Parts: sequence; C-alpha cells; structure tokens
Amino acid sequence: MTDDWAWRAIYVDETHLDEVDAAGTEHGFAEVDQGRLVAFALLPRRAGLPTPVVRLDPASGQRPIFFRTRLVDVNPQTGAESNQRTITVLGWQRTVEGRNVQSLTALYDDGSAVLVDDRRLIGGI
Repeated sequence: MTDDWAWRAIYVDETHLDEVDAAGTEHGFAEVDQGRLVAFALLPRRAGLPTPVVRLDPASGQRPIFFRTRLVDVNPQTGAESNQRTITVLGWQRTVEGRNVQSLTALYDDGSAVLVDDRRLIGGI
C-alpha cells in the first residue's frame, strides 16, 4: 500500500531530508535532525491532494509530530479485510507552563483535512 503523502524535513540551511529520496531510499522519522529542523511538509503522491506545510519555531520548543493510522474493516466471521484507509497526521507539540500543547493536521485519503489540538479528536484513532 503506497501512502498518499510522503514527508519532507526542511532544515535551517534550506537542505532537506525526504521520506523517500530521489534514489528510492526510504528514511525513517527518527533520522530527522531535530536540531536543524524549521519546517515539515507532506508531499502529495497522487494528483489533487494539497501540500500541507507545518512551520516550526525550535526556539520556542516546538517539536514535530508525524504519524499514520491505518484503518481496516475486518469481517469477524471470515477474517476478510476491506475498506483500508489511512489517516496521516502532521503537526507540532511543545510544553507550555507544564502542559503539553499540540497543533495537529489530520489528512484523510479523500484529500480532506482537520486541524485539531487533541489527537483523540481525529476520527479512527
């Protein structure tokens, strides 16, 4: 299953690291150099999807958030899987007065998006 978006980490010196680079090598989110990161983008892998970008302010303690949630309907009698969907989430978090503050953009397979501040508000999670 190919994801609809691939991430791009954009660094302060204008270089970047792509989830899948030009040579086809896949990189994990753990490879992102958090100390140089200033923006995180999702690059559409099919026509008609938006290109969301989250700008980060490392000086204020913002840290990027990225994850995918896969939803699959399973027939309990046959075990057959159907209706596979992915929710891709991009955002940031930081600690403010001891509280975890987040801004999350959830992107759905149909191209729609929802901006939330609590991951429990993202459908399917």
